[in-house]
This record gives sequence, C-alpha cells and structure tokens, in this order.
Amino acid sequence: RDRPEITNALIADVQALRPTLVAFSGDHTQRALEHQYKAASEYFALLPKPLVAIPGNHDFPLYNPIARALAPWRGYKKYISKEIEPSYNDEHIALVSINTSRHYFWKDGIVSNKQLDRMKMEFSAVPATACRIVMMHHPCFVPPEFPKHNKVDRADEALAAMSHARVELVLAGHMHDAFVILTDPEPPHRPVHLVLSQAGTAISDRRRSQPNSYNIVRIQDHE
Repeated sequence: RDRPEITNALIADVQALRPTLVAFSGDHTQRALEHQYKAASEYFALLPKPLVAIPGNHDFPLYNPIARALAPWRGYKKYISKEIEPSYNDEHIALVSINTSRHYFWKDGIVSNKQLDRMKMEFSAVPATACRIVMMHHPCFVPPEFPKHNKVDRADEALAAMSHARVELVLAGHMHDAFVILTDPEPPHRPVHLVLSQAGTAISDRRRSQPNSYNIVRIQDHE
C-alpha cells in the first residue's frame, strides 16, 4: 500500500536531517506477507541508523489463524528485528518500547503490568540527564476530534506508570492521524507532564483525515 512518489522523498528527507535516532512505531506491512516484509526490510536498510522499531497489529498474519496463534512474529523477526521490544540508550536519550499488539486481538492493543514493570526497571538505570521516551504502537490518548479511534487498553494505568517513571515523551502510531499534545499532571495519579507525539501515515495510501506525514522531535537542554 506504499505510495512510490513518497517513499524515496521520505528517505531523502530523513537522511538530510541526520537524526540521532529513527523510531518507527509499527505497521511495517499491510498483511504480514513474506514479500511485504522483504520490501519493508529493503526500505528500512535505506534509512539512517540507529533505528528502533516495534511491530503493529498489521504485522502478524490476519487470515492465517494457525500462524497467527503459534508464530505471530515469525516474519517480523526474520526480516525486521529479533527484538520486538527494543531499547536505545545514550547520554541524551533513553527509549524503552512496549509492544501493545496481541495476536488474539483484531486491531486493538493492551499494556500489561509486566511490560510496565520492565519499563520502570529500565528507566531506573538511565542517566538523570537523558530524555526518557516510551514508544508503543497503540496510543494512550485519543483527542475528541478523532472519535473513530480507540486508545490502548489500560491506557490510564500506562500513563500513570510512565508519569511516575518520569517519562517525558510517548511516541505512538496506529491511528493514521497525527497530533502532539501535552498532558496535564494529575497528582498523585500522574505527577508530571507527558508529551504525546502521535505519528501519522508515513508512506501508505491508507490515510484518514490527513495527508502523509512523519514527526520530528528535537531535544535540546530541557526542551
């Protein structure tokens, strides 16, 4: 479903940016087919490194129930990454990813306590100066102007855990519509602000109300 007139332009844009990190919040393929994963792998090879990625709900087989139940991430691990919840750390950035996609859901997602505990444990070991980032496929918040979209199951618990872990930025995908908001603290449930950066549709023709897009995050000092 990729748009050929956009694919090369996006690569040129991102290469020109010379980013510290490229983060992809899921849905590498349309239906997790072998040739789609191969094409996605070849495309990713053209993007700057380092690159961290997580799967989305389109990245496990939809119409093959046996493969979906027994080996939902076979194609992803073969062509994209053996890790479905990778992390990235340097002196400025600490990113922890959470795989919200589940093979037993059609399209919705969920966050487990085990995933939130791992997130908190990983952030407990990063430098205090690093910007703490969580990346997940399904969003934790959906603005009222997008009534047809659903947030991830247990979103409130996830946001509370992230806030207590002093997470500053949450990257998400799934919706095909983009927005950036700053949440308000709600002590003691959520003690600090969170910036929610929702990615739109990068190169696919499966759009919603917006044109194709990607988000650029600039981190400087404490901004």
